Amino acid sequence: MSESSLYHNRIFSKVETVCCKCASRTTGNKVDVTEMYIGKTKTSLVVSVARSLALMIMHDTYGITYRKIARRANMSEKAVMKSVAKARIYRFSDPVYNRAYELIMTEL
Repeated sequence: MSESSLYHNRIFSKVETVCCKCASRTTGNKVDVTEMYIGKTKTSLVVSVARSLALMIMHDTYGITYRKIARRANMSEKAVMKSVAKARIYRFSDPVYNRAYELIMTEL
């Protein structure tokens, strides 16, 4: 494994862990990192919040490409882009997403 992929793997695991913890705290439901990428449609609110905010933070804060994120999440690049766009909009319009985002940014 290259040094770059080890660096990205550390970022992935840290962001995923923090996002799951903060989404669980915000919604009151429990989500684990292993459940984060399971299910493509009709996922629960806590999974949706954790997944979309994690993808957004990986791309916007850490500059990881959509392709690398899609490979990690076993999703298409287009699906990752849609999820990131959703998180960007909901962060300002939905109180659950806003509170979870604030908690995540304080933890990171």
